[in-house]
Amino acid sequence: LDEALHAAGVARLSAAPEGVAGRVELRCGDALALAGEEVTSVGAMYMYMTMRGMRAIYPWAKAHAAPGTRLITAQFRVTGVDHHEVEEVTYTDARGVDLTFRFYTYIL
Repeated sequence: LDEALHAAGVARLSAAPEGVAGRVELRCGDALALAGEEVTSVGAMYMYMTMRGMRAIYPWAKAHAAPGTRLITAQFRVTGVDHHEVEEVTYTDARGVDLTFRFYTYIL
């Protein structure tokens, strides 16, 4: 299973019921591979990385994204950078176990 293709498919399926599929472009993959591409029109970047990965990507995102772009991380914070807001989402998995995820939003 190609994880990037799987993630892209899940993201597209998630956008459809929300009514935004025609208004958004979803990309899944290595954000650093976008070097040289135009990312100033990006309104939000969603990252699921470790704290080490976030330390590596944050300076790149800050330098290449338009001011005001939202950077959203799941579970992990960017060390040394204050987040704008945090949202906790709890759900019950198939085993009946409650799991809580934190989503941190940074304004670039």
